This record gives sequence, C-alpha cells and structure tokens, in this order.
Amino acid sequence: MIDNYLTRKEKITITSIQILDEKGIKGLTTREIASRQNITEPAIYRHFSSKKKIILSIIENFKIFDELISGTIIENKMAPLDALRYYIESFSKYYENYPEITTIMFSLDVYGYDEDLRNEMFDTFSKRDKLIKDIIEEGQKKNLFTEKISSKYISEMIIDILWGTIKRWKLNGCKTDLTPQVMEKLNWFIAKEVSLNEKSSNSR
Repeated sequence: MIDNYLTRKEKITITSIQILDEKGIKGLTTREIASRQNITEPAIYRHFSSKKKIILSIIENFKIFDELISGTIIENKMAPLDALRYYIESFSKYYENYPEITTIMFSLDVYGYDEDLRNEMFDTFSKRDKLIKDIIEEGQKKNLFTEKISSKYISEMIIDILWGTIKRWKLNGCKTDLTPQVMEKLNWFIAKEVSLNEKSSNSR
C-alpha cells in the first residue's frame, strides 16, 4: 500500500538498497533494478545517470534523517543526557526498522567504489561524531562527564556502543530487538561515567 505513494525515483532508491544488502556493490546493476521494478533500464536513467548517483541519493537520505534528529535536539534545547539518549535511540530504531541500511553503513565495497562516495560518507560520519562530541562537552560543563577524558574519546566510545551492537545484530541475522540492547549498554555507560565523575568531584 505504501508503495503506491512513492515516486518512481524513491522506489528505485529503495530497491537499490535492497540489492546492495543482498548482492553488494557489484550486484547493483540497472538490469537488476529494472527487473525488480518491472521497468526498462532507460526508465532508470531518467532519474539517475549512473550507479554512483543512485548511491549518492541513498547517502542524501541519511543526511536528511541526521538533520531531523539534530534539529529536534537543538529546537527542544535538550539537556545533555536527554539529547544523548534521544540521538542514540533514534538511530537504533531507524536501523532496527530498516536493517538493509546497515549494509551500506558497514560496506567497504561501497566506500571503495568511488572517491566521491567515500568523501560523502566520511562527511556524514564526521557530522554525527561532532554532534555527539558537542553533547559530551556540554555534559562536561555541567559536571556530568569527567574532563579528565577528552570529549572526543568519550564520544568515540559511545559511537562504538551503537555501531558495534548494530554490526553484531546484523551478523546474527537481526533476530533480536536491537534498540533495547543498545540503550541498555548506553545507560550502563552513562551511569558509570556520571558515578565516576561524582566520586572524582567529591574527592577534590
């Protein structure tokens, strides 16, 4: 039913994500897309001039989602811990509901296919890293996180919780609920960090 409301361009993008998940970058061909969409190859070229353009459109969708999440945090002036939990939970739910996307996030084939694609993905990841780092720095100002460890290092540990859990979940066939696993680890990490910082502050 939802398919009826999608544009042809959106349908091609979604089909391409499914093919990348199943067959990798080499399996993503206009012939395969056309076969699954029951259209001609020239119909694809009316929307995308190349395989590279299709993948760039997928990355662009990532960026739109990222902007929505960061915009919500800023507009609602979320406190650091609330912002951190909201950010990680939003991404976890996104990948849990759309597991095919994870293949692109972890695919070295996609990154190695084209330098522009690699740069676009690097830019996407860099912006995500920066937002978490900014949240951690705000938390350090409020004495929620220790300043003895750099905000960069703390943010990288949090990112590793998200990506590491997602990768294991994907490798195990997405058979369990992802988000509770991610949030349990994140909340454990936050509790440890806050507790350690409180002890450090009290000992001064």
